[in-house]
Amino acid sequence: MRAEKIEHLPASAQEWADLYKLAVLHRVDTLLVHQLRKKDLIKFAPPRQAKRWSAQLMQNSVTNLGLYSELEKISQTLSPHNIKIIALKGLFLADKVYKNIGIRRMSDIDILIPNGRIESAYRLLVDQLGYTVHGEKALSLNKGGHIAPLVSSTGIIIELHWTIMLDDDTPQDVIERSVPVKLVKANVHALSAEDNLLYLCKHIAHTHRFGYGGLRAICDIAWAIDFYAAELNWNSLLERTQRWGWSRIIYLALATARTLVSANVPDSTLTALSAHPDRDAMLAVAIGQLFSTETTGHDPVSDNISAFAQERGLKNKIVKLFQAVFIPREKLAQINQFDANSWRVSWLYIPRLFNLLRQHSGTLLRLSAGDEDMNSVAARRNALAKWMDGDKK
Repeated sequence: MRAEKIEHLPASAQEWADLYKLAVLHRVDTLLVHQLRKKDLIKFAPPRQAKRWSAQLMQNSVTNLGLYSELEKISQTLSPHNIKIIALKGLFLADKVYKNIGIRRMSDIDILIPNGRIESAYRLLVDQLGYTVHGEKALSLNKGGHIAPLVSSTGIIIELHWTIMLDDDTPQDVIERSVPVKLVKANVHALSAEDNLLYLCKHIAHTHRFGYGGLRAICDIAWAIDFYAAELNWNSLLERTQRWGWSRIIYLALATARTLVSANVPDSTLTALSAHPDRDAMLAVAIGQLFSTETTGHDPVSDNISAFAQERGLKNKIVKLFQAVFIPREKLAQINQFDANSWRVSWLYIPRLFNLLRQHSGTLLRLSAGDEDMNSVAARRNALAKWMDGDKK
């Protein structure tokens, strides 16, 4: 829908319904309806369907307005304590990039709390705003760079991110480059143009391996590039990409966005990032994963499970399972917010084993039963993980 020319529209009510169903699956249904209305193409859709879709767009505006209202409360609670709030993903994108809070789907509030203040922020949200945490240790660190999700009394979910990086803390220069921004009525901060684009690319490519997020995440990248056009310094972006060891990650995300939605990525940038073997094959794998019906709504397979599934032989599978459970002691202590020297850290491996089995038992059963779709997802994720992690070598 970003192209200047649309070659053809759905020819029947069923084709329109199928198009909208696919858009819902990728969480771009409201964006699709907005674009159809903007280009005066909604008149070609069946009237009853068009009316229902437009109502969904309005409802999403109301839902998102509730999230921004909650963000304002969070800002008013944390700011007096000198806790910087950096809005991530949808919060910034909907208001500033898409310039219409109704056309970008959001399900929660994502904010980065830098400088080791995440525990203070957590305590304030619990004590003053009544947030609670369910099912997990509150301050355990998630692989996605955030602590266990917090839930408000009205059901709003907030994820407090401790980093935007792969494993390490957010570099201080990233924090210093963040800029003040007003999102609806909430006074917060946002990442700089280059840092934000890098984070959006990292999130879909590395965190989700082109699974959850689907086309919404790819559209986010394309729209962000257009929004930042006047200030985006591609040379600075390339320098940070190399310094952080993200070149394969960023290449795949940007190449996918340009291939699928004509993102305005300079040839010189892709050329500078593309000096890797098998890049074209990996681009095809990434696109295949993006359009798998198994991955658009969630990530059914983790890196550990996909690696386990691809191993041949009982011995190799046992080794992979052992590696997934018995991660380095220091990392386990960090995840659970324990002192690495505490004797209690060793006992954390037991609940880790049970949590992994609880979270992934259904997927393991499908893989073991030879489920073709799930095994294909696991194979693609394993291939993507191995290739992108090649930057670490």
